[in-house]
Amino acid sequence: MAEALTRRPARISLGGTLAVLGGLAIVAAIFGFNAFAFQPFFVPSGAMEPSLSKDDYLIVSKFAYGFSKYSIPFSPPLFHGRVFNQTPDRGDIIVFRLPRNPKTAYIKRLTQPSLPLVGRQIARPRFRPA
Repeated sequence: MAEALTRRPARISLGGTLAVLGGLAIVAAIFGFNAFAFQPFFVPSGAMEPSLSKDDYLIVSKFAYGFSKYSIPFSPPLFHGRVFNQTPDRGDIIVFRLPRNPKTAYIKRLTQPSLPLVGRQIARPRFRPA
């Protein structure tokens, strides 16, 4: 009867340990992929048709124009501004967040490069319809 009451310690198999470690490695790789290299986005409207349709998915490179605090999950204030900054060209599709609402990502096409304005107006060129 004493033998029936004693319990043996549970053994963890090598296969189970490797499966758990493999799962953790996959989660870490996905987090690293999302945090520092690329990030998926969803196009909610058809405003950019025909190049981007409604319900399209994009994978955006974070290397193209540099890193900001919004490039890292949860947007921690580790640094100000942008690191490895590069300027986008006209016609590039850009994804950005406004400082007043950092939870919403906007997907737009850059139609005109930004121009520094210091108390003066710049005349816009007029385009003739084709």
